[in-house]
Amino acid sequence: MRVGMFGENLIERLVLSGGKAAVPLVETFFATAAARAIMAGAKLGVFGALASGPRTSAEVAEAVGADPKAAEKLLRALAAGRYLAFRNGTYRLTPMARRWLLPGGRGSLHDSVMFSYFEWSAMGHYEEYIKTGRPIGSHGAAEEGLWESYQLGMRSRSALWAEEAVRRSE
Repeated sequence: MRVGMFGENLIERLVLSGGKAAVPLVETFFATAAARAIMAGAKLGVFGALASGPRTSAEVAEAVGADPKAAEKLLRALAAGRYLAFRNGTYRLTPMARRWLLPGGRGSLHDSVMFSYFEWSAMGHYEEYIKTGRPIGSHGAAEEGLWESYQLGMRSRSALWAEEAVRRSE
């Protein structure tokens, strides 16, 4: 699997193959904006607020304690990423978000997304690592709650393959 920019029709594929598309812009700014919207949705409780059914942006904002206009922008970004669907003035979870992003759900990656905040910070040291070859030593970091977040994040990721690993070991 590859993350990136892909043409959805003949014209887009031609533009891409001809080197006329600003791929680095998409793979830097837009990809990071999309990732951060997913992270914010998880951290602020947007996915959980929509678990029981569709809500307006104002209702979601109130449920998560957010500014209504700013919440609307986040909801639109999540809808553009196909994590939410918008219809008749309300937002609802898509099957993908319901499966992967609800806290505590079977197979949920919510804890992994929450651990992404540390990983995001760690990536800020990428150039330093490349220059020195010294890792940042995240396993010994003293940041409050980091060890628990790491454990929960790794558990949610490993759950993706745990059943398959058990099946293959039998």
